[in-house]
Amino acid sequence: MAKNKSELILEEERITPRVIGEQAVRILCVVGFLFVVLLPIIICDALGSVAPNFSAETGIPITAGSGDSQTAFFFSVWYLIKNSADAFLPVELFKVGAQWITSSIGAGATFYGVLGALSMALLYILPVYLYVVLILSRFYEGNPIDKLRTVGVPVCGVLYLFCAGILGSFSIGYLWNFFWEYDTHYDFALQFFAAYGGVKISILAVISLLVAIGCGALTVMYKKNIE
Repeated sequence: MAKNKSELILEEERITPRVIGEQAVRILCVVGFLFVVLLPIIICDALGSVAPNFSAETGIPITAGSGDSQTAFFFSVWYLIKNSADAFLPVELFKVGAQWITSSIGAGATFYGVLGALSMALLYILPVYLYVVLILSRFYEGNPIDKLRTVGVPVCGVLYLFCAGILGSFSIGYLWNFFWEYDTHYDFALQFFAAYGGVKISILAVISLLVAIGCGALTVMYKKNIE
């Protein structure tokens, strides 16, 4: 049932813990979605010694483009999809990264890599769903909106926590392994970290954790009917 205009005005003027919590989660959803869509996953020195090694290990073509005066080049997930042939490169990037972290090329590393790619895919979907549900709940009450909110928010919270854990483990694993492998060449370690998506997944892991915490707090408020 739709709320009338006077009720909307009164509710929007009341600043309650639940209103603050929902607003914070909505903002994080927008920020996270922008990062996952706009932030390039590969940041690589295409003219340096790191690029050929990275390209050979992953099978991802690294091209410097039309200008050769710059050293840093950026490649998005869309670039990987367009250049996928025998293997789906977004998954391949995580799979080879998982092999670095686990020091293995077996099924376990492949499964770990698939989880990383799945986490990234979820972050295209979850913020849109969660934002829409929280927006609709501001203006409408009763089923099915209440059901979508009370069920959807905790489910999104669990999925965001899953993404935070997987992506966070990749970020920490990259840092540990690359700096151990290149202990006397910190520039190489940082470039490999960025090339394998370390910058992007680190940011998304932190945002995912914050959204998960927000969803957990909102779930408690909904169950206790806290306004």
